[in-house]
Amino acid sequence: MTLSPLEVENLLLELAELGSWYKDIDIDGYGDASTEVIGIKPDNTYVADNTDCNDADININPGMAETTNLIDDDCDGVVDNGFKYAFVSNTIGHGAYPAWGSLAGANAVCQTEADAGTVPSGTYAAWLSDDTSSPATSFTQSAVPYVNTNGDQIAPDWAGLIDGTLDNPIKWTADGTDMTATGLWVMTNTTIAGLPRGSANCNNYNTSNTGSVDSGTLESVNANWTANPATFGGSCSPVGGWRLYCFQQSETAPVPVPEAVIGYTGDFAAANWALSGVASYNMSETALTASVGSGGGGVVASTTITADGTISFDWNMSVYSAGDYGDTIKYVINGTAYDLSTAGSASGVETGIAVSAGDIFEFQTWGTTSSSSYSATFNNFSFAAN
Repeated sequence: MTLSPLEVENLLLELAELGSWYKDIDIDGYGDASTEVIGIKPDNTYVADNTDCNDADININPGMAETTNLIDDDCDGVVDNGFKYAFVSNTIGHGAYPAWGSLAGANAVCQTEADAGTVPSGTYAAWLSDDTSSPATSFTQSAVPYVNTNGDQIAPDWAGLIDGTLDNPIKWTADGTDMTATGLWVMTNTTIAGLPRGSANCNNYNTSNTGSVDSGTLESVNANWTANPATFGGSCSPVGGWRLYCFQQSETAPVPVPEAVIGYTGDFAAANWALSGVASYNMSETALTASVGSGGGGVVASTTITADGTISFDWNMSVYSAGDYGDTIKYVINGTAYDLSTAGSASGVETGIAVSAGDIFEFQTWGTTSSSSYSATFNNFSFAAN
């Protein structure tokens, strides 16, 4: 058959569009990986890119610039990277809870509040100096802007943070509360350069009864934000108490969860199972099958689990001639058997079977006597890693 020039042109166009295509619901040029279609491009709402992490929002895709909105705008797995957050603590040191115990204790307060707040995940530390350490020596000195939890810029970078003038005061907590009206001072013992002001640090923050401390004021945008002369030599146990400034040091990307294994593929491909038995058996990507025409017997399929997770599968046992003592279909974990059926034809669905890395997982069927005749199937297998 000879094709016309137009038919040749159309065929070439179709061949050019063979491949993997992904639905682009928000029409931003980036598709959703879960909507893959293999073959000819279905229509113009499909694209070759599959890296959109929110295909319902045109403003979220790998081509967007990150902003201070507590959203992963650019789909790189990190919220608001390109910024470092700072906040003032909710926790107050005074009275029965007079001190942070140490600089490490103050850092722990910051970390706890960050983990419980709305700020991006990461490592947080207190803007606080003791006899051996200070922000200038212990902080990650950021080359990107420091911002409040409401999104306002505090300073363009480390140099801007220590130049004596902030763009906006550090007065918001990790959960987004404005602390302007509280009027409390912030324990720092730190100069505008991020260095210790001296030994006014409540004996390295382990006492409320002796010594003194220098502080800053949370509504200030001049050098007073960290070192306000009106606070110098203050009591280590004031009536109102002290707060802390907390600064993000690093950002933490969420640990990616592996995609679920569908069918006998990947770590669960047939090559990774040991199959044996007195039966006719076969494992493909879609099913493990076993059949016994007569004489009893069955199959054992065994594999070693490579990661913590859950297994799900469908099963079916069709008994044509029952054995004298029943015909069994089961799964086994580390030698412990879980019967699915022990007599007669049956089928079912198993979901969420918990397994751990290193476990030995098996499928088994068995016809108990020479009169057994049956077929069995384990299909729709899936594994979801934790």
